[in-house]
Amino acid sequence: MKKFGTGTGFVRRDFITKTELRRSVYNPGSKGSTAFRILPAPDLENPGAFQPQSMPIEPGEDAWSALSDSFCEIETVRYMGEEGIDYITFDMDRPDNISPAMLFYNRITDFVKEEGRKAIPAWTNWVSGYKGDLSRPSSRLLVQAAILKHQGKDIVNSKNKQPEIKLPVVVQLSRSAEVAMIKEIITAKDESQPLSAANCLIGDITSPEGGCVISCDPYKNVDDQTRYAVTNTGQVLPIDIQMCLNNFVAWEDLLELHGTEWHVNKLINLFGGSAVDYAFRETADLYRYVPEGYRGSYENERNSLLKAPSFSSNDAQLNKPQINTESLQPAQLTLPQINTESLNKPQINTESLNKPQINTESLQPAQLTLPQINTESLNKPQLNEGGLTIPTLTQVSQQIVVEKPEQLEPMSKPAVGSTNAIKAAMEKARQNVNK
Repeated sequence: MKKFGTGTGFVRRDFITKTELRRSVYNPGSKGSTAFRILPAPDLENPGAFQPQSMPIEPGEDAWSALSDSFCEIETVRYMGEEGIDYITFDMDRPDNISPAMLFYNRITDFVKEEGRKAIPAWTNWVSGYKGDLSRPSSRLLVQAAILKHQGKDIVNSKNKQPEIKLPVVVQLSRSAEVAMIKEIITAKDESQPLSAANCLIGDITSPEGGCVISCDPYKNVDDQTRYAVTNTGQVLPIDIQMCLNNFVAWEDLLELHGTEWHVNKLINLFGGSAVDYAFRETADLYRYVPEGYRGSYENERNSLLKAPSFSSNDAQLNKPQINTESLQPAQLTLPQINTESLNKPQINTESLNKPQINTESLQPAQLTLPQINTESLNKPQLNEGGLTIPTLTQVSQQIVVEKPEQLEPMSKPAVGSTNAIKAAMEKARQNVNK
C-alpha cells in the first residue's frame, strides 16, 4: 500500500488528482450508500500481472504494509478556507514532519483558546465553523475504482440518463471508513493460514476476474456523529485485464503533490499573511518560505486591533459632543415690546377724500390711479431698540472612522517540482513507513 505521511461530491474545488488526468474524486457522504469496485494495481516486476490484494509480511510487521498499491493512505484536508477546497496536505520536502496545514491548524486553534475569542475575531470565526473554515487535516484512504452509486443515487449517463458504471474515478474514504475497511482486509478468517484475498474477512475486492463491489454506508454513533461501515456486497464485477492496465495510474503520477513552498503560499492565499506569520514564526524550515513582506504582519494586525476603538455604549474612548440639555431652550424668539398706549390710531378724514376721477379715454391697460392718502397724519408705531432677536442653534456632529488593517495581496501559486523529485520523495516516504 502506498502510504504518505500520516464528504461529498466532486469538483475542481478539489486538488487531489492532477488536472490533466481528469479523475473525478468521490467522497462517500451521509445521504446514502456509495458502491464501487476497486481496480487492481499492476505488478511492475511482472508485466501484465497484478499485485495480490495483500502481501506476505514478517511476524510483528505492520499489517497495513501488507496491502497492495490498490490502496493509498495520505493526509488531505476538506472544505479548507472560504473557497472550501480539498487538497493533499502531505509535504514532499518534509515527509517525516508534521504537515504545514496541520501545524497551522494547531497553532491557530491554540491561539483562540489561549488568547480568547475576541483577540482576533477572524481567527475565531475560522475555528468556530463560520464561512472560511479552518478544517483539520486527516489521514484518508484513496482507491482507484469504478463507481456504481454515490450517496444513495445510481451513477447515470449524462445523455440518456440511464444507470452506468463510471471508470476510472478516485474514491476518498474518511478516517472511519478507512479503518473499517482495512480491518476487514487485514484480518484473516483462518489465522493458521497466510493472509490473502480468499482468507480475509472482506473477501476478494480487487482481482480483475473475481473482485466484488463494496458498499460504504453511513450511520450515526452514540454521539450522533456520522461514521461509515464498509462491506462486501457479494456482487462480483469482472473487469477486463487490459482495461485495468489502461486505467490504473501510479499514485505518484496521479496525485497532485507539492513541496513546502507551495503549501506555505497556499495557506497565505486561503487565510492571509499575518496568520501564517504567526503560525510558522517559530518553525525555521517553514518560516523561511514566508515572503519578506508578510513577516511581522501578525504583530501589526494585533497592535491595530488593540488600538482600535470599541463601539460599546459605555466606551469612554468615543468622545461624543456633550450638550447641556437643561440650558437648551427649544426655538426661543425674543419679540420686541410694543407700548400700545403710545400708539395713536391714524385719523382719516373721509370727507377730504376725493373719489378718483378716471378718464376712460386716457386709461392705459392694467393701470390704476389709487386715492391719495395723507400719510403725515398717520403716526407709525415705535419699536424698542434692539429690534427682533432670533437666536440660532448650532448642531454638533462627530464622525468616527475606524480604519481596517491593510489587506495583503495573496501570493501567486508557485510551480510544481519535477516528476523525478516527486518520485524520490514518494519512495522516501514509503521507506520511512515500512521501517
